Amino acid sequence: IDQKEEEKKKGIVKYNTHHIEMEGGSSLMEIQLGLDILLQDFGPIVKNVGEILLKKGGQTVQQIGMESKLELDQIKSSLLILRQHNLILLEERGIEKSERKIIEYSIHLSFLLARIRFPKYILLARERFGLEGETIFEQILLWGQLTIEKTVNSLVPKEERRAKDNLQKIFQKMINDSFVSDVSIIDSSRSKESNLNYNFVLDGNSSSTVFWRINFNRCNILIRNEACVDLIREKLGIAQANIIQSAFRTIESSLKLNQEDSQNFTVDQLLQMVKKADELQMIRYLDSITSTNPPFLSKISGEGRDSTYVIHISKMIQTIKQRIIESVVHHRFGLLSARIFRLLTQRKYLEQKTIATLTLTPVKESRTRLYEMLSENYVSVQELLKNGMRNNWLWYVRLDSVSTMLKSDMYKGVFNARKRLEMHMNEAKIVMERNIAFPEDISSFSEPDRRLLSKAQYIQEQLQTSIIQLDQTVLLLSID
Repeated sequence: IDQKEEEKKKGIVKYNTHHIEMEGGSSLMEIQLGLDILLQDFGPIVKNVGEILLKKGGQTVQQIGMESKLELDQIKSSLLILRQHNLILLEERGIEKSERKIIEYSIHLSFLLARIRFPKYILLARERFGLEGETIFEQILLWGQLTIEKTVNSLVPKEERRAKDNLQKIFQKMINDSFVSDVSIIDSSRSKESNLNYNFVLDGNSSSTVFWRINFNRCNILIRNEACVDLIREKLGIAQANIIQSAFRTIESSLKLNQEDSQNFTVDQLLQMVKKADELQMIRYLDSITSTNPPFLSKISGEGRDSTYVIHISKMIQTIKQRIIESVVHHRFGLLSARIFRLLTQRKYLEQKTIATLTLTPVKESRTRLYEMLSENYVSVQELLKNGMRNNWLWYVRLDSVSTMLKSDMYKGVFNARKRLEMHMNEAKIVMERNIAFPEDISSFSEPDRRLLSKAQYIQEQLQTSIIQLDQTVLLLSID
């Protein structure tokens, strides 16, 4: 009881109401995590306003004021902060029997939760655009949206003309590759991101008047592509993985996050992308990828350099999802339960005796495992009448339902990790702040302070890594 009370004080979630869905399809755990992000990133007043919008949906300034009891200036400042960071959606609607219109504000929850992914986005920018690209990403993520002029001026002094020109060229490349988006092209009514930045050309006016933000959608696509490449590497090897990676780069401009099949590409396009590659060897590797079950790649037509292929992205994602879920089942219920779960996903509806036979386990043991998983909604059972005389029970798996449940579990894990990180950082706050302010002065720390600092840094690294990994898993489970 004392342990539970202590965890309650620290804000650690250990109950199951996080699976309940709010109006609009968001789970309570997503809302709770979003509120924690608002509090840590923007403070209690913005969090207060955000809580109303998250729980009640679209609200006017007057409605927010009545609900929050905040001053009008506080509400307006909070909305401006949220708008600056691309977290507010505005909807203008008319009033019945009046020409007057009102503006309702709501929170873009998926953008809010994506803030957890910022370290990964910055790493992607460094891999693609180098250290200069990393600093540009950091600046835009810090401010939410910036003009090119403000971004460049914040990073290099005005007199360093060559450095400024280099940063502008990198920014131009980011625009053309849709890593950043013009804020004005966001469809606020549908909350969709656009990839329509290709061949945008900077001029004297656009560098100081057009505001840009990070295109989360483009970054999420790259994270998905990495997961698909990792899948091919595990199943077939490094050479095949490198070919799929090159294929994604070849058709990058046409890729979408939720996509069944890729755009077609040819061997000739791959050979242009991969210098000094052998044509016959590449075709052999491509053919080996087409032989997987399910097939992740198909040949459409042609021979030799003119051979045309298509990547079955949705089949890759479904395989990745199933692997994630099976890994969780293995961890929670053991190897035998994971075998039973995999069998049900492959064979769909099965009787208990058939399950026991196919998994070579006693009926009693398989029954125990099935009911364990049933109690936590990992498997389902359907009752049917057989010959009108007795009941027949068929076991099956609803993968979409299990995936949704796991996403809530992952969000709970992220929330708890953030709370534990906050708790440990508070315990070592003084020594951490001193180390940041005077990093070269660590030799003057006492032995207890050095141990505390070392422990805090280790815990910080471990928890931050866990948060990023859990969030990436959520992203993969969310892709259709």
